[in-house]
Amino acid sequence: MKAYVIDLLLKDTEKVSWKKGLSSYLKKTYGSHQWSRFYDEKLASKLDHLRDNANGELSPESHLDQNLMYYAYLEQLYLRLGNKSPQFKMDFTWYEAEYSTVAEISEDGGSSVKYTQSNLAFEKACTLYNIAAILVKASKEHINDADSKDSIKYMTQAMSCFHYISENFLNPPSRDLQTENTKFLKDLAHAQAQEMFVFKLVNNNDINENKQASLISKLASSTANLYTRCHDFLGNPGEEKSKTYGDPIWRNIITGKWRLFRSITAFNHAMFLEQTSKYGQAIAYLELASKEIHESIHFRHHLNEFIDFDSFESLIVKKKQQLNKDNDYIYHDIIPSSTVSLDTIKPMDAIKLENWLETMLKSFMDKIQGKADILFKGIIPMDIFEKDSIYSETKNLTLLRKELDNSQVADLEYTSFMDFTSLHTLLPKLESMYKNSNSNSQFENPKWEILKNKVSLILDTFNNKNFKDIPNQINMVINKRKEIQELLPLIPKDQMANIVKLKSSLLEASNSDEKLFALINTQNDNLRLLMDNDKVWLNFNKLLPAENLSPSLIDMDDDKQNQILNDLSNVKQMAEDLKLLKDERERIILELKDEVAKDDITRTLIVNLEKNESELNELFENELEKFTPLTTRIETTIFKQNSNINDIKLKLDQIFKVSGFNDHSKEDDQKIKECENFVTNLEISMKNFEIFQIDLPKGLNFYESLLKITKDLLNVTSSANNSTSPSNPNSALSSPLLPAKPSLVPPALPPQPSNLSSSFSNMTITSPPLQQSTFNSPNVTMTPQHYPINTQYQTQPQIPVPQPQSQTQTQLPPAYTPMAPMPGAFAQPTIAPQTQMPIAPSAIPTPMPYSNIPPKPPKNADPMVFKKENEREMKNLQRNPTDFYNKPSVFDEDLYSKFSK
Repeated sequence: MKAYVIDLLLKDTEKVSWKKGLSSYLKKTYGSHQWSRFYDEKLASKLDHLRDNANGELSPESHLDQNLMYYAYLEQLYLRLGNKSPQFKMDFTWYEAEYSTVAEISEDGGSSVKYTQSNLAFEKACTLYNIAAILVKASKEHINDADSKDSIKYMTQAMSCFHYISENFLNPPSRDLQTENTKFLKDLAHAQAQEMFVFKLVNNNDINENKQASLISKLASSTANLYTRCHDFLGNPGEEKSKTYGDPIWRNIITGKWRLFRSITAFNHAMFLEQTSKYGQAIAYLELASKEIHESIHFRHHLNEFIDFDSFESLIVKKKQQLNKDNDYIYHDIIPSSTVSLDTIKPMDAIKLENWLETMLKSFMDKIQGKADILFKGIIPMDIFEKDSIYSETKNLTLLRKELDNSQVADLEYTSFMDFTSLHTLLPKLESMYKNSNSNSQFENPKWEILKNKVSLILDTFNNKNFKDIPNQINMVINKRKEIQELLPLIPKDQMANIVKLKSSLLEASNSDEKLFALINTQNDNLRLLMDNDKVWLNFNKLLPAENLSPSLIDMDDDKQNQILNDLSNVKQMAEDLKLLKDERERIILELKDEVAKDDITRTLIVNLEKNESELNELFENELEKFTPLTTRIETTIFKQNSNINDIKLKLDQIFKVSGFNDHSKEDDQKIKECENFVTNLEISMKNFEIFQIDLPKGLNFYESLLKITKDLLNVTSSANNSTSPSNPNSALSSPLLPAKPSLVPPALPPQPSNLSSSFSNMTITSPPLQQSTFNSPNVTMTPQHYPINTQYQTQPQIPVPQPQSQTQTQLPPAYTPMAPMPGAFAQPTIAPQTQMPIAPSAIPTPMPYSNIPPKPPKNADPMVFKKENEREMKNLQRNPTDFYNKPSVFDEDLYSKFSK
C-alpha cells in the first residue's frame, strides 16, 4: 500500500513594488532631505525580485526556500510596524486558489476572485498559505522514498503551518485563510502524515506473524478519527451542512480513506485478539472490518492506483473463514451477538505539532537579519525607543555609574595613600640613607611635608586678600554710624515714625557689625602673625624636632641592612604596581564607556516587543551580562590595589621596626601634634578673615545707603518748610525739588521717574565685595553695575498716592534680637536720644547685654522647641554673622509719599 496525498493549489498574486513603498514611507517619515539616509535601493530591488521568485515556477525545494526567505523579511518588517502597517500605503492583491468550487461562487464563473488589502498581515498570511501548500507538494514528491522520512517531515511541517495560520490570522477576507478552512487543511495534512506512518508499518509488517498488530490498530484508529473530522467538515453530497471549499473529489477521497482505515483498525485489532486467545471477539472485529472495506467500494476510483482494496478485502474474508472454522472445531468461543465498536480501541498519534517559527523560520530569520536591519533601519516603532531608553538608563545607573563610583573611590584611596605616605619621596630617602650607611643622614617624617604645604597655602591665600588693615576698616564703619547719628536729631519731630525706623535699622546693623567684629577680634594675634611671613615660618620651625630622628646605622649589622634594602626594593615594586593598576583601571573604564556607548539592543527589542515588564527586566539583565568581563577586570584591579596597599603598610612597619625608627615615634608624634595645632589655629583665623572680608562691604554699602536716605529726608523736609513760609505763599502749590535717587536701571533702559519714595523702596542691602580702592573713600554709589539686585525683594516704582495723614507711616523693620557689643578695642557707639517727641517703647528695640548664656524662654513656651530654635539661630550666626545685610530693605515704597503730591 502507498499513501495518496491530496495536492493543494497555490494562491496567485499581483506584482508589488517594495522600492516605491519603502521610499514613500521614508519620505513621509523623515522628509525629503533625510529619507535617503535610511533607504537602500539595492536591497529594496532584491526584495522585489525575491517576491517574484517566491510566486514563480520553481521546484518545490527551491520554491520553498524563496518563500521562507521572503516571509522572513515580512516578519522582520512586521516586528517593526505591527498593526501600523497600513501606514505603508502598499496594496497587496491575492487571488483565491483555482478550485472548481471557487469558480462556482465567482461572479463571472471564472477563477478571478481576488482580494486587496494594505495590511501587512494579509501579505504574511497569503505567503504562509503558499508555504504550506508547497510543503504538501514536496511531501508528495518524496512519497515513493523507501523510508518516507522526508515525506512525513514535509507533511508535518505543512500541518504546523496551517495550524499557525488558523491561530494567528483571524477574520481574513480570503476563503482560503478563514479559520475553519485552515483548520480543515491542518487536519487533512495531519491525517495524511499519519497515513504515511501507518502504511510504512503495514508494508514492513509480516501478515503471517502480525507482530505489530496492536500498534497498527491504534495508529490506524487515530488516522481514521482524523479522516472522520475531515469527512464531517465536508459532509455528504446534498446535505445542507456540506461545505463547498476545495475540489469536489476531496469528499470521495476522504470518505474512501475513512472507511479504509476503519477496516484496517478492525482487522489488526482482530489479529491482536487472536493472539490473546479471544477468538469470538476476533471474529466479530473481522466482520466489522469486512463491512467497512465493503462500504468503501463507491469511493475507490481515485485510490485504486495507490491502495489495493480488493486484495485487502480478500485477506479479511480469508482470515475470517479460517478463524470461524478453527472456532467451530477447536475453540468453541462465543461470538458477541451485539455489534462491536472501534471506540474501545485507544488511538495513538505518531505526528506531533511543531513550533513552526523555531523549526523552519528561525534559520532564515538569522540569515537575512543583517540585510533586514539595513533595509528597515528607518522603520523603528516608538515602543522600541521607549524600551531602549529604559535599558540605557538601567545600563548607566546600575552598571556604568556603579563601576565609575567604585573606580573613583579606588582612585581616591590610592591618592590618599600616596599623599599620606609620600612614597615618591619617602622611598628614595630611605634607600639613600641605608645604602650610604651614614649615621648623620637626615630623615624627615612625611607629615612635616604636608603641614608645610598647608602653611604655604594659608600664606599665599592671605597675601592675595584685601582689607588686611582691619582696624582701619572697622573705624570706617564706626565713622559711618556716627555721621548718621549726628544727622538724626536734625530731622523734624513730625517725622518721628521715620526716625524710629532709621534708628531701628541702625541698631540692627550695629549689632550685626559687632558680631562680625567679635568674630575677627578673637583672631587678632594670628592675623597680625600672618602679615609677617618670616615670623610665621620662624614659629613653625620652632616646632620641628631639634634632634635627628633618623636611626643610628652604626650599630646595624649588614644582614639587617640588606634585609631593609630588599624590603625597600619590594615596596618600590609594589608602589609601581599600584600605579600600573590605576592606569589599567582607567583604560578599562574608557573601554567600558566605549562599549556601553556602542551597545545597541534595538534588534533584540524588536524581536521581544511583546514581552511584559518582568520579562523585559530579565532581558535587560541578560543583556548586561555582556559587560561582565570588563567589570570583573575592574573589580580585580581594585582588589589587587587594596592588597598591595596592605602589603606596603606591613613592609614599611617591618622596615621601621628593624631599623629602630619606631623608637622615636612618640617624640615625633608629640611634635607633630603641636605643629598640627599651630596650623589648625592659622586655618581658623584664615576662615574668619575670609568671612570678614566678604561681609564687610555689605555693611559699608548699607550705611552709605542709610546715610543718603537720612540726608535726602533732611533736604526734602527743609524744602517743604520753605515752600510753606509766609514769604512765598504760592509756593505750597508746587512740588518740592527732591534729590535724585541712585539709579537702579541699567544704562540701556529709558530713565525712570526719580523720587524719594522709590529711593527707599529700592534700597538693597546685599552687595558683593568691593575693591580695595572703594574703602579709601566712604562714598559708595549703589548701582546695578556694583551689586546684584535680588529679584525676590525688588519692587517696581509706584505712583505716589496722596496720604491724608500728617506724617507718613512706614513698615517696622523685621523682628531682630539685638545684642550689645562685645567688649574690646571697638565699642559700639551709642545713639543720641531724641527729645523732640516721646517715642513708644516698642518702636526702638532695647539693647540686651551680650552674654554667652542663651536667653530664657518666654513664659508658657515649650523649653525643647525654644532650645532647638536657639541652637538653630546660633548655628546660622556662626555660618553668616552678617545675615542682617542679606534681608530686604526695612523701608517700603510708600515712605514720604506725602512729599510727592
